[in-house]
Amino acid sequence: MIREKGPTEEVARLLDQNENLFEGGHEAFLRLLPKFLNSPSMQAGALQYIVWEPNHEWGKETRFQARRAALVMSAAPGILEHGDAQLHQLLALALGFDSDGTIAPNVMADD
Repeated sequence: MIREKGPTEEVARLLDQNENLFEGGHEAFLRLLPKFLNSPSMQAGALQYIVWEPNHEWGKETRFQARRAALVMSAAPGILEHGDAQLHQLLALALGFDSDGTIAPNVMADD
């Protein structure tokens, strides 16, 4: 389903709500994200997933935070060069900036 629809919030919620059925579902989802972050038609969904992921306990784990940061940083140049305003906004949110341009409090928090 992820390969067909891309990384949508709907798919992420399905994985989260049924984690026991999808052992390692979030890990598998993260492994697919680079492909979607580099596909112009799928970038928005991938960035939305990355922005949404930290709202859950597993998304706050250091290993997920580090992987998300690396994914976003590697995709950022292409998104900045070729993306539209919506993608730039999602990129800013994925990088930890609030919609008003300030750094989100959870980005500054020490673990």
